[in-house]
Amino acid sequence: GFAAGTVIYLNVERVERVTQALREYVRAWVSGLLQEGRYEPALYAHARNSAELHAIYRQEFARVGRAGEPRLWVARTGGFDLTRSPTDSGFPEATIWQGVLDTQETWGGVTLLIDANVARTADPSR
Repeated sequence: GFAAGTVIYLNVERVERVTQALREYVRAWVSGLLQEGRYEPALYAHARNSAELHAIYRQEFARVGRAGEPRLWVARTGGFDLTRSPTDSGFPEATIWQGVLDTQETWGGVTLLIDANVARTADPSR
């Protein structure tokens, strides 16, 4: 039900090391979305693993002749502030930076458990 061109982020939570099986899974996922062509593959990853995983995205984009930098949503708490840019996360390719995890905010009398993020654009999935 997503519109064509919607950016879909593969969520890869923090791991101690990126295994060959994980590399193959990520490569297959990116490749499948690129081949199908309806959606834009992107990556959500912890700072510990994002460079290695994002490199797989770049390789797959290059392999199919796709121009542009794959989108990266990086999770890193150090140095985060809502006034900063995703590129301040230490990852210049980051389009979203998630820096506060599991915090409570109250809006309209309703308390929610949220993660705080900053993004380069108002709608990171477009």
